[in-house]
Amino acid sequence: MQGSRGSLRLLGASVALVLALLTATGAHAISAPIHISGTGGEGVYIRAEPNTSSTRLGWMPEGASPDYNCFVWGQDINGVPIWFNVNWAGITGYYASYYDDSSYHSNEELTAKYGVPLCGSAPPPSPSPAPTSAPAPTAGGSPGAGSSPPTSSGGPQTEYEPQEIFYSPYNEGSHELADPTVKTVFLNQFATGCTSSAPAYQAAITLAGAAPIVTLAGWSRGRVGVVSFLSRASAGQLGGLEYILLIDPGTYGELTCDRSLHAGQRLAGWLTQNRSAHLVVISSSEISQKESSKWIQESYFNAIRAASNASNNLRGRVLTCNYTMSHQTAFTTGQYWIAHRIGTSSGSCPWLSGAGHTYKPTAGWHP
Repeated sequence: MQGSRGSLRLLGASVALVLALLTATGAHAISAPIHISGTGGEGVYIRAEPNTSSTRLGWMPEGASPDYNCFVWGQDINGVPIWFNVNWAGITGYYASYYDDSSYHSNEELTAKYGVPLCGSAPPPSPSPAPTSAPAPTAGGSPGAGSSPPTSSGGPQTEYEPQEIFYSPYNEGSHELADPTVKTVFLNQFATGCTSSAPAYQAAITLAGAAPIVTLAGWSRGRVGVVSFLSRASAGQLGGLEYILLIDPGTYGELTCDRSLHAGQRLAGWLTQNRSAHLVVISSSEISQKESSKWIQESYFNAIRAASNASNNLRGRVLTCNYTMSHQTAFTTGQYWIAHRIGTSSGSCPWLSGAGHTYKPTAGWHP
């Protein structure tokens, strides 16, 4: 399951400070009568920070009861801003309390009922009756001992589904995607030259709503939308973006805008931010393939190679697949790549079917 990208209510300290406080107070994991619940059997992600923009470290199934370290105030999920810091299957991280069967009306009641302290506080010596009221938290500050979060009661709701965004080189009404689950940003929604990246970014965010964007794809001139999005995306958004597909982006002379937007550096920065992300480029143009030593290298790959090292393996997570097919056929077959994220697991280029033909890759290579 994917989490909401609703407005963050990170009222507590940073995760680094929280973990430091945990160490300083010598907090120990607690076995509490709390279980993952209301996820429709899907379970919930464990994340590096108390918000759905952060890195996913692991997953807990429905019914799981992890060991609890403490709780913090984080991103508000359907009215519940409490996140638990837990240990599960060798992983330590956060999950949103909305997705469990706990029930409480204040920080004090949560600790008294389940024995789980606020992060940075010492655990109580023994359970005590919950107070009947507590003052509201100070705006912009950390929740103190008397703060009162909204009630948590679990619920049969799931997190928002991840979104896939496709940038089209055509205006609406032409070359529509066959897969309606992929949201399309059309040319007239983002084509403002190379001077402003705001329209491309905002159009994608509007389509995704509160859901995280995990895939970006661009065909032909649509590649500019992808690069523009990267230039505006936050660190959290880059960390959640798992797959970028560029379908037949163009020849060297057509990539002037990409170079002015520093596309290579943008892609390298994204791959560095998300160590599990993959970039795939489909090249159908025989002209662009002949220019491969220049067009794609200078426009995209030189910066990726410069930033790649043994630790981040940027080059190994970039795959280029060459085919002899028309530019239009690249779009038809490219839709399959969006849905199945070809190249992220096998690292090889598959045979493709489209327009009544089967296309064998002429080359598959890493920069």
